[in-house]
Amino acid sequence: MRGWAALPAVLALAVALGLAPASEAAGPDADASVLDQLAELEAKHAEVQARVAQLKTKRGELDRRLRAARDMTAAVEADIAEQQTLLAGRLRAAYKLQTTTTWEYLLASRDFSDYVLRREYLRRLWRADQARIAAYSASIAAVREQAAAATERQRELDALLARLGEEEKTLAAKLADRQTFVDRVRGDERLRRRAEAEMEEASRGLARQVATLGPEAEAAPSGAFAAQKGQLACPVKARVAVGFGEAIEGRVKRFHGGWDFAAPRGAPVVAPAEATVVFAGTMRGFGNLVILDHGEQHYTLYAHLQALARASGQTVKAGELIGHVGDTGSLKGPYLYFELRRKGKAIDPEGWFACGR
Repeated sequence: MRGWAALPAVLALAVALGLAPASEAAGPDADASVLDQLAELEAKHAEVQARVAQLKTKRGELDRRLRAARDMTAAVEADIAEQQTLLAGRLRAAYKLQTTTTWEYLLASRDFSDYVLRREYLRRLWRADQARIAAYSASIAAVREQAAAATERQRELDALLARLGEEEKTLAAKLADRQTFVDRVRGDERLRRRAEAEMEEASRGLARQVATLGPEAEAAPSGAFAAQKGQLACPVKARVAVGFGEAIEGRVKRFHGGWDFAAPRGAPVVAPAEATVVFAGTMRGFGNLVILDHGEQHYTLYAHLQALARASGQTVKAGELIGHVGDTGSLKGPYLYFELRRKGKAIDPEGWFACGR
């Protein structure tokens, strides 16, 4: 028993020495890339988020099918009620006719021809009544079928809602893992400095990415973007919290090649002018990123987006949605990082965009 009692301490020591696996939320690996670890956590979060979105779409479809089954049941039940009223009168009349003898029909007829006509009329009424009874029986069967379908849809919906609840719990856990990771990086000087160095390299990688686009990527009308200088609308309704060229990140001074917009999570991000989407995806250090080509090697970049509303190759007009503010690839929480580049070089957006500070 003494050996078993000491097991937790032994396992804790093994985790500390790297000899046993730690939990996913145990925090950042001191020897691994901070940005890569952040990207891995975000990828897991995005995977669960996609499953949740799929389940919600399926829930909407099941809701529609369930409502359709219930509406059909209600319609058939209303038709049955109408048929019941009609059949009740017809069955009473049929009963009276069946109790009338042939001699009574003959005596009630003016002549034999009138008798034949009366008998034909009765036969037609009987066939019509039989048709009504068959329709009534079919309606009863249809109600039972629709009721069974509604029950099955409800069962499927209940099972899906249970799955959705579990996936949403997983999603919340992944989000908590990410926040724990970010908090530990912020609180560890060594990790924070590593993240800053990695961001410097990521910025150089972004510059190389833009440089590869080149003049051949142009699609917007020549000169149209430059002609709007000073009149371009802000890509998001928010103030500029950090401007171009300012030193940031505490004691570490580094060149800031764009603007940080203090925008809330989910805020819409729009194109300031007509452009072609030349990049829409994830990039190390910048999370979900969109790059727009406005022609004559003028590019605008939008980083840390929560969701992308456009794909590469699409064209956008001024004011059209390209994404939503988020915190992907960010260690600072949700905000929009925005750049203006000309011929691959970051330039100050001041004087181009009418944005408040």
